[in-house]
Amino acid sequence: MKFALFLLPLTLSAGTALAGGAPQHADHAHAQHAATAQPDAFSKFDLNKDGKLTKVELKTHPKLAHWSMADTNKDGALDRKEFAALEAM
Repeated sequence: MKFALFLLPLTLSAGTALAGGAPQHADHAHAQHAATAQPDAFSKFDLNKDGKLTKVELKTHPKLAHWSMADTNKDGALDRKEFAALEAM
């Protein structure tokens, strides 16, 4: 009987954790950290960090063949808006 009373609080706390009773702010903080730890695609390709992407920087991008359609102002580089359009193609 003493053994069963000993296990009751452990069972209840485990059930609460499994049912989602754990603090949610910890999950939110982890998600926020994960989001900031991952660079966006533009930043990943912008090797010299000048705020624009050249063909050389995008040489491994699978949609490089659509470069001319994405470079709408024909300046030889893609800004964030043009890159977003390339990604959407």
